[in-house]
Amino acid sequence: MSTAPNSKNKSDVLVVIHDAGEAEIIGAYMQRYPGRYAWRALAAGPAARVFRRRGIFFSAARNTSRAIRSALNKRPDFVLLGTGSQFVWNFIEESRRLSIPTVGYLEHWVSYKERFGFPRRGWEKHLPIRLWVGDRPALTLARKLLPVKSITLVPNEYWREVAREYKKKTAAKGTQKAVLVVTQPVTSDSPAILPDILRAVAAYAPDRPVIVRLHPREKQGAYARVIKPYAKRLRVTVSRNKNILDDFAKAECVIGTDSMALVVALQCGKKAVSFMPREGLVCPLPFAKIRKISRSQDLKKVL
Repeated sequence: MSTAPNSKNKSDVLVVIHDAGEAEIIGAYMQRYPGRYAWRALAAGPAARVFRRRGIFFSAARNTSRAIRSALNKRPDFVLLGTGSQFVWNFIEESRRLSIPTVGYLEHWVSYKERFGFPRRGWEKHLPIRLWVGDRPALTLARKLLPVKSITLVPNEYWREVAREYKKKTAAKGTQKAVLVVTQPVTSDSPAILPDILRAVAAYAPDRPVIVRLHPREKQGAYARVIKPYAKRLRVTVSRNKNILDDFAKAECVIGTDSMALVVALQCGKKAVSFMPREGLVCPLPFAKIRKISRSQDLKKVL
């Protein structure tokens, strides 16, 4: 897909992207509406891999003051950004200094204030002028939590794309019965879940294969020690698929904490389970069809 300007009558939009989830959503929007704007894109981190896989032309972005000023020298009509990284915040601050409008796309449903630096002093300076959200639960949350006057519902084209593509994949390959575990780096809000899940599968459903899909920030061998004791009892594989739909096609059940992958799983008709095995933690994803459990013994009911 070309992002070069093709009409003087179209708004010139600079896309600035870093994280994988927002790259999927903004990338899907760009490919759904290639002629709506004159697109230019800067990508860094996991987003660069997503745009490369999608065939979206982009320039590699550097998080330096000089590089940011250079990128904004062409004076785009507005900058469309993800949220939640210092890389993006720096672009927002410089755009504000140059009086260039900014639009942030919120692609999740948790930690809205924290994505802009809260509770640090002056976090509001990281807020864009406008916000786009992809669904009504996000719209409600954003209007409640964030001091941004213009918050607009812009349908999530990635979900629509996923549903179409997944239908094609399953028509061609059929489905299997694996348990897909989508992991995330362990933090105070995101507990380790794989050890409990493997114990539960070994106890209650040892014939079911387990696929572990790593978060983009996790290394390939991150869970080798956790998996090794089950080598002779379970069929556990760590996915290397670039496209999560290839993993969905093999799975009946998708288990994670509060990953967007659980919401994407719903779009594909999968059983989605949020497992938060730490006292006081509750899955914040606002979707009733996601089954939410906190006790290891309850895994038996979803396997």
